[in-house]
Amino acid sequence: MAPPPLPAQLPLKDLIRLGNDRHAIKEAVISLFFGSPFIEPVRFQGVLRPPLDGYFNQFELIRQFQVQLEGNQDTFRMQPTAPRVEDVGFQFTRYEQGNVVRVLTGRNAPDRVSLSLHTMRYERWDDFRELFDQLAAQLAPHLVNMVVLGCALHYVDELEWVGPGPLPLNAIYQRDQPYLPEHFFESPMSELLLNVQHEADGVPFFDRLHLTSTQNGRPVATISHYLVHQFASQLDLSAHLQLDQGSYLRQVLQAAHEQNKARLRRILQPAILDLINLPQ
Repeated sequence: MAPPPLPAQLPLKDLIRLGNDRHAIKEAVISLFFGSPFIEPVRFQGVLRPPLDGYFNQFELIRQFQVQLEGNQDTFRMQPTAPRVEDVGFQFTRYEQGNVVRVLTGRNAPDRVSLSLHTMRYERWDDFRELFDQLAAQLAPHLVNMVVLGCALHYVDELEWVGPGPLPLNAIYQRDQPYLPEHFFESPMSELLLNVQHEADGVPFFDRLHLTSTQNGRPVATISHYLVHQFASQLDLSAHLQLDQGSYLRQVLQAAHEQNKARLRRILQPAILDLINLPQ
């Protein structure tokens, strides 16, 4: 059974708390993926801290602890070895009044090597992309010969239901459209994960849309939209920025941004689009 309709006497803005004062974006992330690992992550504190001081005010290493078991199989006695600490990345963080507002993370993971810029105070796309351009220009000379395999844009939108009763999914999402099956609306705790490959503005993407309806026991509609593009060329970051002044990298990120807006327009109710200030 579908959730009940919104209380007619209350305006929508009094029933939903947005992830941001002027829109629903809780976090936005631009990522680059590399074909080789960051060598000696600790060195990035010395080479990057001076040029990045205006953007971040804390540096820390990302460390991984590994413990192995050793013993005799005949006696079934196994003892843990001393933990081995390995630096697997670095992180620059910007704090303002005790709150994290911006993070730059470089990480060597088993399945990928990534450099990601996170903002928790997203205002405008042009501002976020300009910030990424500035940081990329500072980072590029220190990432020579690290081939960029791809890039990604990730948006996380949050709409917390503060009205009476359960989260009314039918008041947030559009019914009878290709992305959301009718079964999705039968429970206020529904979750949906959709992975597709397609093109947007001539740029091929791996597109992941993840919708959830609860967060820490609270009724929160969360829209996680993640778009990844794999580059055909084998270039490092400096070469990407110099190639037509970085126009292709910007084209890819712009296409991902436009695709995110297009997706939200397809799945959200017109009243929600007005609430989050996304023109229809």
